Amino acid sequence: MPPPKLYVLSASNLTKSAGGDPWHLQDQLLAGDPLRISTMAEAFHKTGSHVGQANSAFDTARRHFRDAYTSDGTDVIDDSATVQDASSRLHGSADALSKIGTSLEQIAAALATAQNTTHTHINALDKELKALESEYDNVPANMQTRRAAFQAEILPELQDAAVKVVAATYRQLKGTVDGYENLLDQHMTKLESAGYLPPIELDSAASNTDPKKVYAWWTQLTPAEKKAMIDAHADVIGNLNGIPVADRDTANRQVMDADLGLVEGLAKSEGVSVDAILKDPVKYCLTPDAVTRYRNASNVRAGLAAYGLPSPPRSGRYPTYLYAYQPLAFGGKGRAAIAIGNPDTAANTAVVVPGASQSVRASDGSDKGWFAVQNAQAKNLYEESNAADPSHHTAVVAWMGYDDPTNGITAVASANPSAERAGGNLLAQDVNGLQATHQGASHVTVVGYSAGAIVTSDAAAASHMHADDVVLLGPVSTDQAHNAADFHLDRGGHVYVGEASHDLNAHGGHTYLNTVSHVTSQGGEADPTSPDYGAVQIRAEAPAKYDTPIIGYTPEDHLHYFDAGSDSLRATSEIVAAQVDSLARDHLLAGSEGGEDPGQ
Repeated sequence: MPPPKLYVLSASNLTKSAGGDPWHLQDQLLAGDPLRISTMAEAFHKTGSHVGQANSAFDTARRHFRDAYTSDGTDVIDDSATVQDASSRLHGSADALSKIGTSLEQIAAALATAQNTTHTHINALDKELKALESEYDNVPANMQTRRAAFQAEILPELQDAAVKVVAATYRQLKGTVDGYENLLDQHMTKLESAGYLPPIELDSAASNTDPKKVYAWWTQLTPAEKKAMIDAHADVIGNLNGIPVADRDTANRQVMDADLGLVEGLAKSEGVSVDAILKDPVKYCLTPDAVTRYRNASNVRAGLAAYGLPSPPRSGRYPTYLYAYQPLAFGGKGRAAIAIGNPDTAANTAVVVPGASQSVRASDGSDKGWFAVQNAQAKNLYEESNAADPSHHTAVVAWMGYDDPTNGITAVASANPSAERAGGNLLAQDVNGLQATHQGASHVTVVGYSAGAIVTSDAAAASHMHADDVVLLGPVSTDQAHNAADFHLDRGGHVYVGEASHDLNAHGGHTYLNTVSHVTSQGGEADPTSPDYGAVQIRAEAPAKYDTPIIGYTPEDHLHYFDAGSDSLRATSEIVAAQVDSLARDHLLAGSEGGEDPGQ
């Protein structure tokens, strides 16, 4: 429940001074559904034994629950599928099923009691705060008009009294929450010993940074438990590394559809257009966050549609998966990842990391974002990679997962690119998560373009990203990776670098960062195209129609690394499809321009 509406005091300031937020503690407890737990408990108990001690313990817990629970009109949830799944897994053990039912009923009773306790304390707190503010109403009118006098003489006393009340309530609720959590821990141990691991375990799974452990936890849940988990916690499940791609897609689309449905449903009910709603959201009681979520959801939806539509003359639809979806990330710029093909089953997987000035939200007036406007990058790579080896399917993940710098200059203007380094950590987590859920062997290539090359390099050099190969296209820098060995690639993989000969952005970035490196005595080689760097050089010329240099260079070449007909797309596709032996045959190695033969 939110704090009461206060016109003199500030709830946020009060909680800071009090050392805790009692309203947040109440929200934590109210997030639980004691009726659902109790309904599931009864189903387990009926399926199990009905004798002696089991009946007595369950009946005692049921009376406790009924005394504590106040119905809000919610329909009873039928969890028979969950019980049937668990019963099958436990081979119908009556004793185990009965114990599960008793523990669940005791949890439900304790949660209902704790929720009632919070209502009592929070209602009293809200009433007390309003009573304190009413004292201001009794201040003589001439004192109210003297703001300085009020600030000095009355407000401090009012705030001190309010802080004491908030602090006392926080301590009371903290004791209630701690007591419930201790009881929950005890019963979780009992449930596990009985052979049942309920969805209540989400918190520990979500905080686990090891995707292999998350995957092990998820795969032992029954189908009914997985569905219940997604329905209740879609925003967490959809972005939790270690959850299979198809399940993340189900969860993320559920959240995205809700973001879209809120605005589009409102427009329909009001009989106006969506544009009318977005132009005047306050009129329709729509929050700024809801507007941001809708705009970013619209861009992701457009991206999903575009990635699924093959380029002519191909027909049909490509399967797409929403691997990550956080529309409010990075101050509303958004974070998302869309896979073409399923990385969990594909023989080869490529992760494409975009360059500067990109986000889920548009960086210009179009408000269409990277997925909607530049979807050809990942889609062209998907089509060309599968053409390079039709017998082994390739999946491509379009990864808009970091706080992209606003322009290329920002990406190279600092010797400490914090956004790219933070992005590298996020990228490493997602790539390693893909490997944890993959079925069988897979070949993983991460393709970093422009500023995305910095993110990719930092992910490998500093954040323990596990990949087989890395391709850097138009790279301005590799930041913390000073040579190819710093990437620590799996199974003897290679770092491939492609740079168009007339790419002004990349050449200028190398020159700038080399200067910075030497002036600041960092000792790092900023130019991955240098022969001493140790990367394999691939040809990366743009299609001929763009190859019109101005004074030796042109910014245009920097924009066409994924274009159909470009050397860089052909070379990258063969690397992604694990067809590196074809690079020399197809004249896609830069040869004397540096690097090594990838077959050595």
